[in-house]
Amino acid sequence: SELTGAVALVQLGKLDRIVTAMRKVKLDIVKGVQNLAGFELRKVPDPAGDASAALTFFAPSAKKADAIVTGLLSENVSCGKPYDGRTLYETWPDYFATWLADRRKRHDRELAQTYKIGLCPKTEALLQRTISIPMTPILTDEDVASVVRGMRKVWCAVAG
Repeated sequence: SELTGAVALVQLGKLDRIVTAMRKVKLDIVKGVQNLAGFELRKVPDPAGDASAALTFFAPSAKKADAIVTGLLSENVSCGKPYDGRTLYETWPDYFATWLADRRKRHDRELAQTYKIGLCPKTEALLQRTISIPMTPILTDEDVASVVRGMRKVWCAVAG
């Protein structure tokens, strides 16, 4: 609609400022935690193109990832495991069941592809230990320092 287009156009005018602020926040947090023993950040293949919407890192194990998320939340650091640590085919079973039934009907035969746990074991293991912290452009230097303190405290207690 015209109204949606007008709002989107105004928001586009703010995009560079928002992305720049999120990149700064993410970089400041990374600088504050990068020397933690065993700390592994998600590799960003195109740093110049990274919008920095989230800081993603990996715990040594799924169990430690759960403990780190719990600890960070107790330190008031917003975080979580993407898709709750599960793959898309684990989180949307109804969607895939409907899709598969539709494919079978259209092709009038069984399809060889199934979507079940074990399909992508490396991805499944990685997701179970992935932690993501959302970045926002409104975080102050004080907020960033608080996130870094919380990350350092929890990482050292759980993974260090």
